[in-house]
Amino acid sequence: MTSLKRNAGVTTTRAHVDYIVTEYGIARLWGKSLRERQHALIGIAHPEHRDWLASEVARKYWLDEDPWARTNKNASPADTPSPVASTGVPKQ
Repeated sequence: MTSLKRNAGVTTTRAHVDYIVTEYGIARLWGKSLRERQHALIGIAHPEHRDWLASEVARKYWLDEDPWARTNKNASPADTPSPVASTGVPKQ
């Protein structure tokens, strides 16, 4: 297929997603558990929304402790090493 029809939907499963990129960072999701994926995605969300997202995950999944708040409360993308080298190739 060379193109999609206008307003066509595209569906993929979580197993097909390797990287998610936002203006706040890069999250590599391949091979991660659901909890690890949640943590990685919160880490690249807008800083103003991270605490809310973490509390919603904790509330929805009845987590006693919020690992995001404990480890990354004031983290920024500059504090987290990028999973992509300066060459654009993922680090191993």
